[in-house]
Amino acid sequence: MKSDNKFIILFGSIKKKIYKLLNEEVKKYDLSIMEATYLMIINSNKNGISFKDLTKEADCDKGMTTKVIASLKNRDLVYFNENLYYVTDEGKAMSLKLNNILVRYKNRLINMVGSKDDLENFYYNLEQFNNMLEEEI
Repeated sequence: MKSDNKFIILFGSIKKKIYKLLNEEVKKYDLSIMEATYLMIINSNKNGISFKDLTKEADCDKGMTTKVIASLKNRDLVYFNENLYYVTDEGKAMSLKLNNILVRYKNRLINMVGSKDDLENFYYNLEQFNNMLEEEI
């Protein structure tokens, strides 16, 4: 493959490796990375979040949202009230544990890239690239 076409493989590889590394961390809580992601999103929306907004923020399809929400509800980590999802007290405690994992991982990344500013600039550039792609869809 030509080197100028490797960006597709590179982005896929990065996502796969991040998910694999984080999955190893969250599986000790009997969660998948997708369940952890949804739980963190719901927890960050203190006034609740709708199914539609949750699906959009997670950048997944409706089927994935339905599947993950059912699993989180079965574990008593989230509940549904008046068309919005909220975390339970147990869900809040789990979100705190998950947040600690993400903070540790982010600190590892900072150590690898040099500085917090370097990592923040990298995030910013990735977000800009993602937004440009979103406009293409």
